[in-house]
Amino acid sequence: MSYEIVYAKQFIKTEDGRIIPLALHGSNNCYDVKLDSRCRQYERRERSWSAFCFNGSDMNIAIKPEDIVAEMKKYAGSSHYDEFFKMNGKWVGREGFIKFFENGIKNAMTIEDLSEKSYFPIYLEGGFSVWYKTNETYNDGTFKTENKFEIYSKIGSSKELTEFLKAADERIANKSPDEAIYVCLKFPEEKAIPYPKNKKKRTAKEKPLKYWTIKRDDGAYLKRLTKTGATLSYYQGYAKVFKTEELANKYIEEKYLNTRFVGKYKYTAVLIDNSKEKSAAI
Repeated sequence: MSYEIVYAKQFIKTEDGRIIPLALHGSNNCYDVKLDSRCRQYERRERSWSAFCFNGSDMNIAIKPEDIVAEMKKYAGSSHYDEFFKMNGKWVGREGFIKFFENGIKNAMTIEDLSEKSYFPIYLEGGFSVWYKTNETYNDGTFKTENKFEIYSKIGSSKELTEFLKAADERIANKSPDEAIYVCLKFPEEKAIPYPKNKKKRTAKEKPLKYWTIKRDDGAYLKRLTKTGATLSYYQGYAKVFKTEELANKYIEEKYLNTRFVGKYKYTAVLIDNSKEKSAAI
């Protein structure tokens, strides 16, 4: 069975408030050949950026937000299926399908907004994919078609995007009857912002002044359990925190600490009280 997989989305907002629903997506049964860090070939599912669900022929990809929602609600309501595409390894149903577009519109950004969040200026690549009939025919008499790509545009601002969309309208209006025009717009990388400015850093969780933990007889504190054993530290700042003595003892029992790790050392619950040290420091 063939279905679509969505890997990422970043809707674009235009100067006049229209939305371009860009998404990184591809078929589940189409593959590209890639090179790893050692230049070895491997296959990976193909994916590319395009205006998701609004990328038909002879149409502008910038749509009013209310029209996007109305069209997607209509489409979802008329579909016989409740599995529209996969994202994050899960099927997206009717409700999720509509929310996909509603949230995308809510979080849509202009090119300038994206550039503010990036170490380097963000730009889009645009052009027109033109399919046209040739003079050659197949055995059944239908004309063969060929494809060409027109106008490569590097779009680095909302003003340039407006100009590109106007050019798309003009090209579609002036096309010949034998042509089908597809407006193409994409990010040059798979990530909309490959080098974000303020990457969220993990903040160290501050321990309470008084808490219970688990200590071994030799003075080592339990940090965490692993599949093969336990990670210990003689520094109490790394010790696993429990709110009560009961919870610490329950953990010892449920994880079989004193039977799982057979040896001369025993695990017990101990109270850590740093409130006096802090008072003395003040």
